[in-house]
Order: sequence, then structure tokens, then C-alpha cells
Amino acid sequence: MLRDPDDRLKIAKKVALLAGDFVKESQFKVKNIDHKANIFDLVTNVDKKSQEIIITKLHEAFPNDEFVGEEQEHAGFPETGWYIDPIDGTVNFIHGLQIFGISVAYVENGEPIIGVIYLPIFEELYWAEKGQGAYLNNNRIRVSRRRNLQECLVVTAHSSSFEGTKELDKLKNLIGKVRRVRMFGSACYHACMLARGSIDAFWSHHLKPWDVAA
Repeated sequence: MLRDPDDRLKIAKKVALLAGDFVKESQFKVKNIDHKANIFDLVTNVDKKSQEIIITKLHEAFPNDEFVGEEQEHAGFPETGWYIDPIDGTVNFIHGLQIFGISVAYVENGEPIIGVIYLPIFEELYWAEKGQGAYLNNNRIRVSRRRNLQECLVVTAHSSSFEGTKELDKLKNLIGKVRRVRMFGSACYHACMLARGSIDAFWSHHLKPWDVAA
């Protein structure tokens, strides 16, 4: 039975690639779009199938582990287990945009140990293991070294739980103090761009563990 972090990382990479290839192939073949918490919180049959692929493969390798996926009912957030977002950026995915990804993370005692994000359209596999740095495919990546706020590119997002004026006020306070503010519509994409130094900061409200664990 696979146990150590290296084994978990290998399997996490494989399942992210497998699910990502399925999602990429299925983007323009969506059959069902449903609402979750509200009319802006969407899930497709492809999200659900991607999650099924990921959890099935992980469970085969680690039958005693706990799994929390965005598209399933769950009683809480375990301190140790897998956190999965089968399509992060579902709205982009539905509208035919290219910015979305598959996120798989393993957390131990509340601390992320392994994170894998696959951006299938770009064929970019981002991965990290605690204490070992972050990588894009097999190349080491690092965060930006910019310290002057006026030179920084900052990314934000608003969720389906948008708070209106409160969030807009924070955004207005930032504009004019940084080089630019961008919204790409996928927390895992934002995390990848932050890890590779393409953006300098990312902030958002109402993120869930599966949005940021990887």
C-alpha cells in the first residue's frame, strides 16, 4: 500500500492529469448545468464526473484516507485527508474560456503537505511538496520579489457569495495604489500565477479549503 509523501505526490499528479484530460475533452460537451447555493453557483455533469475520477483513483491507492470534494456533501473539514476541486473555474469552463484547472491537495494535521494543480488547456502541471519548493512541470518556480506596491500586479476574485458594496470599497481602495488589478475567475489559476511570479499578490473572500489547499 502506498504511504509516503512521494507516493502520494505521484498518484496526485496522475489523477490530476487523468481528470484534466477528461475535462478538456468534455468542455464543449456539457449536458447538464445545475445550481447549488444560488443561481450564480454552478456545477456541471463534467464537474461531477471529474470528481468521481479523482476520488475513485485516490481511494484505490489510499483506501483509508478521507476525501473532501467540492461537489459532494460533507459534514466538515478533516484535519488529515484529500481536498479536491474537480474544476476550479466552472463558469469559465461553461463559457468556453480557457482559464480553469483541477486541484488536488493532501493535508495532514491541518497543514498542506502535497499540492497539485493541472491547467489542462495549457498542459501545465503545477506541484509542490512541503519543504521541497514548487514546480511547473519539472521546472522550479518562485514567487515574485517585487516589494514596491506600485509595481505590483494584483489579482482578486468575487465569488457567488459576492458582498456588493463592501467588496467594491476594498477594490476601490486598491486601484491606483498598484500597477493593475485583474480577475481571471479561477482561484487555482491565481495560485499558479502567484507561485511562478507572474502576479505579485492574490486576495479574495469566501474561499473554501479545496480552493486554496493546493
